[in-house]
Amino acid sequence: MIYLSKKAGKIGVLAVFSVFLVTLCILISCERRELIPPCASNDETGEVFTEVSDDKATAEFLMQFGLIADGKPVVKDRVTIPEVFPDYYEEYNKIQKKTGFDLSMFKGAEVNRVVFRRRNSSDLITLLIYKGHVIGGHLCSGEYGEKNRALID
Repeated sequence: MIYLSKKAGKIGVLAVFSVFLVTLCILISCERRELIPPCASNDETGEVFTEVSDDKATAEFLMQFGLIADGKPVVKDRVTIPEVFPDYYEEYNKIQKKTGFDLSMFKGAEVNRVVFRRRNSSDLITLLIYKGHVIGGHLCSGEYGEKNRALID
């Protein structure tokens, strides 16, 4: 039988516990982003599918809200969803919830932001896309200081 000093035993237990905690944190962090809902749901449109793997799928996504993009995107970039939501982002997430999205499960994630001009309108359509799925979006005129609106017009 192997005998360890009390100090060595405590260090061993602490090391095993530390490895367990780090592993658990990694799993939780990965899991929240890997569970991307295939659809969003809201009272006005019901269930909408969020997959946008190509231009056709993006057009079909927008049609679920009665929106039509006028051609190719005018902006494509990457943005990071804040790890901690300041007040203005809490307000922005309320807009998302009207459409059936919730950005809180993507805190800290880097996502694609794609902006289209809306056909027959001065509005811009912004979509937030993570791993091929829309996780949020809004309408706006593009004028500085204007409030964003939900995709449901």
